[in-house]
Order: sequence, then C-alpha cells, then structure tokens
Amino acid sequence: MKAKILVVDDEGINLDIVSNYLMADDEEYEILLASDGEEALEIIEEENGNIDLVLTDWNMPVMDGIELIKRIKADERLKHVPILMQTANTTPAELKIAFDAGASDYIRKPIESVELIARTKAALALNLEKRKTEILLKKNKALLHKIFPEEVAEELMERNDATPKHFKSTSILFADVKGFSNTARRLKDDPAKLVKKLDQCFDELDDISTKYDIERIKTIGDCYMAVAGIPKETRTHCVDLVLAGLEMQACMFKLQEKLDKEDTWELRMGIHTGDLVAGVIGNIKFAYDVWGDSVNLAARLESTGEVGKVHISEDLYEKVKDFFECEKRPELIEAKNIGKVQSYFVHRIKPELSEDVLGLIPNAEFEQMKKAL
Repeated sequence: MKAKILVVDDEGINLDIVSNYLMADDEEYEILLASDGEEALEIIEEENGNIDLVLTDWNMPVMDGIELIKRIKADERLKHVPILMQTANTTPAELKIAFDAGASDYIRKPIESVELIARTKAALALNLEKRKTEILLKKNKALLHKIFPEEVAEELMERNDATPKHFKSTSILFADVKGFSNTARRLKDDPAKLVKKLDQCFDELDDISTKYDIERIKTIGDCYMAVAGIPKETRTHCVDLVLAGLEMQACMFKLQEKLDKEDTWELRMGIHTGDLVAGVIGNIKFAYDVWGDSVNLAARLESTGEVGKVHISEDLYEKVKDFFECEKRPELIEAKNIGKVQSYFVHRIKPELSEDVLGLIPNAEFEQMKKAL
C-alpha cells in the first residue's frame, strides 16, 4: 500500500520541488498538495484522516504551519501522524516552538533531495513501528484485562509488576462442582466436549460474579474461587457474595437441563469474610492470587459443606443475619491453624426483604438496608 503524504506550502514552486523529489524516490508515494493550512485540513477530512505523513511550511497566510500542527494533533485520528516542518527557522528557540506544537522533525530550507528523502523514510518507518507497537499493546492490554482486575492490568502494563496489597475486609467464596468427576470419567475419550461442559458452567458463574462486582480469582479443575471487596474495596461485599452464592446454587439447578441425562452436577460452597493479601505471583506466567487464614477457612467451609447449600462462617453470619434466613449447623468444623469453628447454612433472603417466592431477588427494603451498611 502506498504511503499517503500531504505536502503543505503556499509557494507553488516549493510544492513542485518537494513532490518531484518524492516521486523520483524508489518508493511509491501518494502525494497530496495543499497551499495553506485550511486547505490541508479540508484534504485530511476528505481522506477521512487517512494520512501517513505531513510535510508543512512554517510561514503561510491564512493558517501557518504551527497552527496547522496544533490542529492536526488535536484530532484523535491524527495524533500518531508524524509531521515534518519545512523551514528556514532553525534556531534552537524556533525549533522548540515547532517541537512543542507537535512536529516530529524538520527539514531545512532550501530543501535538498537527499535530506528530504532520508527524513521522509525515517519518519514513515518510525511511524509504522509505532503503530505496530500500539496495536500489540492494545492486544496485550485487552488480554491482561481478561485475566486480571482492571487496576492490576494497568499496573502490569506500566511496569511489568504489581504491588501486593492487604485488604482488611473481604469475602471469599469457594465452590466445587460435585458430579464432574463422573462426567470426566465418562467423557475421557472426548476431552473437547468435557472442557466445553465445564466452561459452560463456569461462564454462568462468571456472569453472576460480574453482576455483583465480584472478582473471580481462578478455577482449579472443577473448583471455582471468587472474592468480593477486591481490588475495589466495598462496604457491601458480605451481602453481595451471599446473594451471588444463592444465585449460583439456583443456576446449577437450571444448568441440569443443559447437561446429558447421565450427568448430575451440584455445587458445594463455602464463604467466609476476613482480611487477606492479594497480588500477582510469578515472573514468567503471571497469576493474580490471594493468601491468608481467611482464604483457608473459606476453602475449609467448602470442603465440609453440603451440596446445593450456601455454607458460611459465623463471622459472615453476624454481618448478614439481618438479610437472610440462616440455619445454625449443630456440629463445629475443624479449620487448620484456627481450631473449631461454628458455621451456618443460608437458605434464602428473608421473606419480608424478598421480591420473589424463592427468596433470591432483593426488594427495595433490602436494597435500602444494604445502602446503610
């Protein structure tokens, strides 16, 4: 594809000289000519901003080169376009004015063919590499935003690292897909179908997490882990995660309709609230992860829970008991490094705070109470 070069000069002889020099080069260029800044802007609009390089004179009537450069750089479509100033004004102070306005380089007048061609090729090559880099960065950025929270992705883009952070109050969920192991044995000769089924399940859980501003941390086999209150700290993370847990359990019942008759999938779930440390681990393969006793207790609540139920710690119960109907578990559970812990099962939103019969949808009074947290 030909590079499109816009040459701007109020003197026809200079336009002829520059265009002839460029046309004589081995490279093929599409040359557009303008006699002043306003005409140049009109041409840019006609070309829908598709310009690869601008060569402009400084001293012109109607609109001079400095004003033209400023107008070009103010256009989002043209910020990447290199601009070479053709000028006899080459004192340091004068060049500073041009560079401050947005000029990429300058060509001294009277113009010589060798210098014009060299600086033109350099500007076009540099711009091409810059565009490739920008495209690559955008792709990398899009990929990072799919893998990491937005704040963490931005930090990784800026300095290839992310600072670990201590969060004083969060809520952590672990959920295990019971019945998946049987499906895995049945479909061991069809791994693509197996992974597609699990992916379908986790997509449903991801949609619910997104709805409640919950950060999915990772999946480990058929286990799903998510945290509310990071990286953006919130006052309502406890309530939000329990709501999400109830909806996830309801979602699994609906998912049965999409599974094969031989498959029965249910969620065993544990949720705890407390502090943790979150950060990026790894030098080659990055992973955003969380650590702390709160994480370990949430995992223990999941492993000692019952399928189809939302199993929560006593700490979490104390924070959400005004919103949900809960059942105290008669036996204590043993948690490593913590000891015996009381836990509860959450059945539903309290009837007076629920919009629906099943107790999954909060009503206006529920939302008002949540705002007051």
